[in-house]
Amino acid sequence: MHRSTPPNKHYVQMTDLPLELVEQIFSWICPQDVWKLRCLSTSLKAILESSSFITMNLRRCLHNHVEFASPESWEPLALDETYWKAPEPYQTAYIRTYRNNLELLSWGVDIDFEDTFLTRTSLNVGIPRQLCFLKHLTILNINGWTIPVGLANLTSLESLYLGKNKLEGHIPLKHLVLAYNTGICGQLPAELGKLTLLETLFIGDTNIEGPIPEAWGKDGVFKKLQRLDLYANQNLTSFIPQFVGKYTELRHLDLSDCGFVGNIPEELGQLSHLETLNLENNRLSGAVPFALTALKQLERFNFRGNHELSCCVRKIFQIP
Repeated sequence: MHRSTPPNKHYVQMTDLPLELVEQIFSWICPQDVWKLRCLSTSLKAILESSSFITMNLRRCLHNHVEFASPESWEPLALDETYWKAPEPYQTAYIRTYRNNLELLSWGVDIDFEDTFLTRTSLNVGIPRQLCFLKHLTILNINGWTIPVGLANLTSLESLYLGKNKLEGHIPLKHLVLAYNTGICGQLPAELGKLTLLETLFIGDTNIEGPIPEAWGKDGVFKKLQRLDLYANQNLTSFIPQFVGKYTELRHLDLSDCGFVGNIPEELGQLSHLETLNLENNRLSGAVPFALTALKQLERFNFRGNHELSCCVRKIFQIP
């Protein structure tokens, strides 16, 4: 019996296909499976990590979930749990496309530091830095979570809860501005001293109360701080602590209109980089320390409104 020759099989390599066709084929695959395919080749990895492909892939696999409509998130959706752990390009696309309407994100603990749900156990991952894309976010509660990089980009943020985070080590926050919020009250938090990379601390014109925490005087605290601005907090009413002289990187120090009493600490003369010193409208008394003449970089200073201060400032600073 004569056997016919089987037809030749023709194989097409993926690299021979048009890029658009490859994107179309893979975009129908579940994103969790797509992530695993990136290791097949360098060229495929480039396709699967492109923003155009990721957008198409998410659009075809997620569709429009009704859960995304709410501007408030009190606990993670199942999709949040998936995409919070995703490769960074997918995290970014997911947050920008499906969660960018969030105004409130509260996945931490309540104000009494009691867990409101067991989110961290199931999620087992920190809050991603892609939170900085949530431009409408006004309330962020991440008590008990890792602090994400990029908080300064949350330009609409009004309330930030960071309690029960066991803050230690380096927190990537360089500038903290809480000025002109008269609703802020109570004592200054000692925990701010754990922001070891802080360069700007601006808490002017609020209703905070004194004294300045002793914890801010520990060695290494605010070692990079260049601007300390606590002006117009009239409830501070305490002494200016001597340990402010340890903040040797300070360029600008404004403690005006705070009700400070007592003497000006001689230790301020150790702030060799200081350019601006404003202590006006307090209740300071005694002599202006001669040690302040060591401040060779000082360009502007103001002691007015402290009627109990003695000594001629012009003579000390050799002003004609």
